[in-house]
Amino acid sequence: MLGCKEQPSLRALLRRLGGRRRLLQSLRQVRAGELSAPIELAIPVGDHHRMATGIVRADGDTLWGLVQDVTALYQAEVALGRSESRWEVALESARQGVWDSDIATGIVYHSDTWRAMRGIDTKGDPEDDHEVWADRVHPEDLPKIMALIRRQHSGELQRVHMEYRERHRNGRYIWISSLGAPIEWFQDGRPKRIIGTDTDITEQKTVEEQLLRVSRRLELALDVSRIGLFEANLDTGELFWDQRVRQIYGIDENEVIGATDWEAAVHPEDASVAKHRVERAVESRSSYESEFRILRRNDGQVRT
Repeated sequence: MLGCKEQPSLRALLRRLGGRRRLLQSLRQVRAGELSAPIELAIPVGDHHRMATGIVRADGDTLWGLVQDVTALYQAEVALGRSESRWEVALESARQGVWDSDIATGIVYHSDTWRAMRGIDTKGDPEDDHEVWADRVHPEDLPKIMALIRRQHSGELQRVHMEYRERHRNGRYIWISSLGAPIEWFQDGRPKRIIGTDTDITEQKTVEEQLLRVSRRLELALDVSRIGLFEANLDTGELFWDQRVRQIYGIDENEVIGATDWEAAVHPEDASVAKHRVERAVESRSSYESEFRILRRNDGQVRT
């Protein structure tokens, strides 16, 4: 283990050790009864090894102990630390807050980004309390959120995605997108530890709300003016007609239609001109205006 062919003396061993001063100081503390914890030593044998020694007892001038090679464990810890650091940096760079909930102990870890997006001081009170967090969730969203959490904690759900509103420190509400999944389980299959990420989607929700308001206004304007909307896919021949266009043409709202349905509905005397105007608009990639008569499918009435 030490790379020695013969039993080394203490002097020879000390020459091989890294951090000799720290070792001697630690041994003095052990003899004085001031230190009993395992001492970690660095012993250069080929590749640098790290050894851990646990003092068993001090008997007069003799120290008895155990030496163990923990190089593999140390290297694994270093690799794990680097991996966790890379993931945390990547998530933080993407402005995603990380949380880690230990259900067994009730302790919840929140990253700096998680706190910052809520206006919580990253250097102050950690506020790693589930009840404190729940108190900030919007009252309209809380029942749904708590129901999902209970189902996940019971083992019914594994991966859970939630969108909800949470009160920011400045008093306003922000939208949070939260995704979490268990990584450790109790023996009965229930999650023991759950980790996840939170993302502030307030801006996205604001844009969606603005688009919805504009869409509603347009819908109202079209309904009042009795104007219908249609969309045609020239590659597939698929045709979309809104409810108003279907009403004009006398076609049931559940009926699947295509370009041939429009052609069949145009009055025979107007069909040639109407089709020509459409074809010319497509070729020139321009808008067009056309007036023609149709024969309603359901009752045969002529409409213009």
